[in-house]
Amino acid sequence: MISVEFSDLPLIQLPEELKRVLSYWQGIRQDRLAPTWTEFDMMEIPSSLLPMTMVKDVEAEPHVYRYRFYGSGFARLNQRDLTGKTTDDVAVTAFARALRISLDEFVEKREPRFYDVKFVDEHRFETGQRLFRLPLSDDGKTINHIASIVFKHYDIDRYHELIEEEKNSSPRDTDGI
Repeated sequence: MISVEFSDLPLIQLPEELKRVLSYWQGIRQDRLAPTWTEFDMMEIPSSLLPMTMVKDVEAEPHVYRYRFYGSGFARLNQRDLTGKTTDDVAVTAFARALRISLDEFVEKREPRFYDVKFVDEHRFETGQRLFRLPLSDDGKTINHIASIVFKHYDIDRYHELIEEEKNSSPRDTDGI
């Protein structure tokens, strides 16, 4: 069984490409909680990062997170386009739990976050990624969309091995993350 760990990193550690995205987000946010989905122009994300970008819609309590946009890099990585699916529908069990906790916390905190995400097996072999999230709010009160960008995967082959191990050990039908 794998575990998934989300660790906060300071925004000052954002790579330059993501600092530019944060600056763009801050500029359109102005003095509000967050910009709206319609204001957020995905073309402002560097083209090299768009394949590993996703946008989730935050549906009513208890929150359901539905993929509105699922970048082509994620579709290749997971061998499936998850646009329109929810995180609960398609994630391996361990990732679904950790992802829900992380997303619920993100919605509660209501601010940009940068994470180191680790996927760890029972032998403590791990791989991971760096993940940047931005909140979006259509009503100025609640976070109802989340833009996420994975900046770096540490070891794609190890990621696939961990997912396959989880699929083979779990009774749940798993289609990727």
